[in-house]
Amino acid sequence: KILTIISTRSLEVEYQHLLSLKVMLELKKNNIPFIYKIFGSGSLKNDLSLFINNNGLSDSIFLYGKTENDKLVNELNIADIYLSLPVTEGLSASLMEAMVCGCFPIVTDLPGNRELIRSQSRGFLIKNFSPIEIANKIIHYWNNKDNYFDDITNNIELINNDYSINKNIHEFVERYNSIIDNNY
Repeated sequence: KILTIISTRSLEVEYQHLLSLKVMLELKKNNIPFIYKIFGSGSLKNDLSLFINNNGLSDSIFLYGKTENDKLVNELNIADIYLSLPVTEGLSASLMEAMVCGCFPIVTDLPGNRELIRSQSRGFLIKNFSPIEIANKIIHYWNNKDNYFDDITNNIELINNDYSINKNIHEFVERYNSIIDNNY
């Protein structure tokens, strides 16, 4: 089987896609069969395409641009790993989408991501931006994928139970009504 990695971030500097591509080079050097799909548009598209072509990665890395939500959900559902390495971010809706679709997250160690990945068991938090170290995390996951099945299931439950828009709207309305009732 081929490892499928996905990113759903815009092609801008703060999302460090060039670093992600360097990680893919390391996977190639380690003879890991992979496909890396990047969904998003932005100012770095030409630079990233050039890097992909110059490093012989055009058979493994695909830039899809902006994509309809239904297609994106289908792609997330079949991906193994969600990779996102921004330098700054709040609570990431993209990460939550990936987690609820069953992707194993490998993301930057940022406060918002720590909220969702409280330990290395729900995903890997990246502190060191070394392509080799990030590639080693991906390889570790891939070689031990069966050991992370419960973590992926727990991620799906976490998002569905704690971050569901339907549940949160219901709780918000209840609290709002309670405040109104108490003040009038």
